[in-house]
Amino acid sequence: MKCGVARLVTIVVTVVVVGVVAIVGGRRLATWAGGLGGPTDVTTPSNIAPGVSVTIEVPAGSAARQIGSILAEKGVVSSALAFELAVRGSGVAERLQAGTYLLETGMTAGEALNVLLEGPIVESYRVTVPEGLWVTEILDSLAAQTTYERGDFESALSDIDSSHGYGGGDLRSWEGGLFPDTYEFASDVSPKEILQRMATTMDQRIESVDWSDLEALGITVKDGVIIASIVESEAKLDEDRPVIAGVVLNRLEIDMPLQIDATVLYALGERGKVLSSKDL
Repeated sequence: MKCGVARLVTIVVTVVVVGVVAIVGGRRLATWAGGLGGPTDVTTPSNIAPGVSVTIEVPAGSAARQIGSILAEKGVVSSALAFELAVRGSGVAERLQAGTYLLETGMTAGEALNVLLEGPIVESYRVTVPEGLWVTEILDSLAAQTTYERGDFESALSDIDSSHGYGGGDLRSWEGGLFPDTYEFASDVSPKEILQRMATTMDQRIESVDWSDLEALGITVKDGVIIASIVESEAKLDEDRPVIAGVVLNRLEIDMPLQIDATVLYALGERGKVLSSKDL
């Protein structure tokens, strides 16, 4: 009888533990194992789009949980605990090294661990592309920050892909298709890889936005990005943005020339020029 009771208790405890772990998704497993006063898990922010390249710096002497917290805060893994459990389950804690790593948001703990086990980037450099540049200016900026020539980047543009209709023509067909940001690359990266990373990041950012309102107006995603860039170029204050957007949409609806400084300067290929009525 005592054996039967003991077995029943074991089964009940097992069911309860499994149920608790399932309900909380494993987030409190460390707390349950170490007592109610255990550490709180770090989870990824909910507003981070998946598939975005991220540079991670792992400090010397970091334990698996510390590395997991860094990864979770950057949106690479769902939680610090998930990464820690992956490390423990693989028995590879001693192989984790300090250094700089390139990962992506939305990876599984196992995928992130595999990247870290490959070791840090031996040599890398950062490239910063400011917002608001025309594609010709982006190529100039990349050439100035790398060992490549402007022509190398211009040639590489014909070999990269976009999911949202960018490319396929002259340089201007890539306007708005290369996401401005600070990127970190391995020292042997090619012009094509640099541009593809920027194009892929732009695709990912586009896909993280709800475009349904614009699409209901018959405006494509690509045109929506153009309108957004016009608004940003013209707006001096936050409250100016809806007004400028309304002007642009109204003029497009009646097929009227935009006659906006930003579009005229772009057509002229000149920045900072004081426009005359003739230019408009």
